[in-house]
Amino acid sequence: MQLSTQTTSAPLKNVVERIVVLIGCLAVAGTVLSWFASLHWIADILSQLRVQYAILLLPMVVIAIFRKKRWLAAGLLGLVIYNVWPTIPYFVTFAPSSTANSEYYQSYRVLAFNVLRTNQEFESTLEEIMNQDADFVFLMEVQNSWSSLLTGIKDRYPYQKVLADPAYTGVAFLSKIPWKSIDVVMLGEVSNPSIDVRIPCPGSLAGKSSRSIRIIGTHPLPPLGDMLTRSRDGQLKALSERFIVHEPNLLVGDFNISPWSPRFSTILKAGNLIDASLGYGIETTLAPLPTWLGGVKVDHVLVDRSIRILEYRVTKSAHSDHKMVSVDFAIECD
Repeated sequence: MQLSTQTTSAPLKNVVERIVVLIGCLAVAGTVLSWFASLHWIADILSQLRVQYAILLLPMVVIAIFRKKRWLAAGLLGLVIYNVWPTIPYFVTFAPSSTANSEYYQSYRVLAFNVLRTNQEFESTLEEIMNQDADFVFLMEVQNSWSSLLTGIKDRYPYQKVLADPAYTGVAFLSKIPWKSIDVVMLGEVSNPSIDVRIPCPGSLAGKSSRSIRIIGTHPLPPLGDMLTRSRDGQLKALSERFIVHEPNLLVGDFNISPWSPRFSTILKAGNLIDASLGYGIETTLAPLPTWLGGVKVDHVLVDRSIRILEYRVTKSAHSDHKMVSVDFAIECD
């Protein structure tokens, strides 16, 4: 009986090992192709999955060690480190939890949320949004049905710019605070609207300020093809370059790009911006598949270095494959 068990378990063990090796080989291929992310759109899409590659490579490292293939184990471990390396700042860089002198600072909350074009649970989704109690809300994939619904919450958000559309390009910006100006910006080879808003920055002592908070909300189309990838990259870079150096600036939305793509750093450099989620981990914001391995971090709040990040949150929605991203931030007033 014991012999029979061993005979049965040996083939099963071999099958499991082969599956692990096959998955590991795919992860190796994805990692190698991601090196060319700045050259081709397919490689760029593959580069979004570097965290997944690291996780999938670990069992293969264990097998190589068990088989005493040291050079193979070392090489695979190197690929794991390569994939994990960009995530380190998201765990070790901590944003300040409070302002140095609250008398001279004003705090706000901004929310970015892709409500999902096919989402028909309008009232429940709106309740999720309202529960976040943000001062500024940027919504994406806003259908025509949202227009009347958003009009009904003008007691909470009296200042609204709604550009509803039955496709993926509908956006809306809601604010509790009156804005100084608001513009619709069309950029990219495949144009879709971004919203550029300037909010007056209140002076804590004089009651007025010459500066504005600038918030740009955008949602480039998914980079499925060379043209759409160029359009996304050009749109995000051009919007970042619109920021004024001496004003607090935020770029928010579903960028359809993760921080693990080398193209993401181009956006940061263009506007001298940082990721507001630094120090808060790498929780995914888009989960089309029901496992953590199926998620990607594509919804972002980027800020300039004059802004203090007080809190960063990712909140799951029951009605969208995207999560809500909200950031509490503070700016220094005149």
